Amino acid sequence: MEQEQALLELKELQKKMHAYNHAMALLGVDAATAAPSDSQEGRELTLGVLSQASYDLFVNPKTEELLDGLKEKELPHLEKRQVEELIREYEKISKVPKDEYVRHAMLLSTSEHVWHEAKEKNDFPLFAPYLEKVIASTVKIAGYYNKDKDPYDVLLDLYEPGLTQQRRTSFCAPPPGEGRAPVKESHGKAPGGRRV
Repeated sequence: MEQEQALLELKELQKKMHAYNHAMALLGVDAATAAPSDSQEGRELTLGVLSQASYDLFVNPKTEELLDGLKEKELPHLEKRQVEELIREYEKISKVPKDEYVRHAMLLSTSEHVWHEAKEKNDFPLFAPYLEKVIASTVKIAGYYNKDKDPYDVLLDLYEPGLTQQRRTSFCAPPPGEGRAPVKESHGKAPGGRRV
């Protein structure tokens, strides 16, 4: 495939992926702001359909071939980084079975709805079982991404490539000889006396 044609296909893929992600995000905003609470079931079903369509758009032999072909080409910096990030995402998402991917998206939607309800009622026990399900599902998804790594390291790597618990701990550690002031003693002030 010619580079120019491949880049056009890449832009089309990104445009469609953005549209699906935007629609799913708007469902979340709608749920949190204006939608009637009894509309959650329909929103969850819609999110399931959109998640499945988004997965099908991205995880398929055509996308894999497009990304593999583009990674071998001399691309402008922006397009090169976009391809690298899409390959990184593809390598993770393609390991997750589609039904598991969709189920996780729907669980997050339902859980957020219940969280809002529990928050209004100041009723954590209402949300607790959903939190347990979200954690279990997230750990399962992390296992698909990389079964040989600690799930927390896998999740850290999603947000900061290369970050692990060990690197985070050393990065966040106080300088040698300095301890951290307990929160109780800090009185909500950052170093230098600024309010936090």
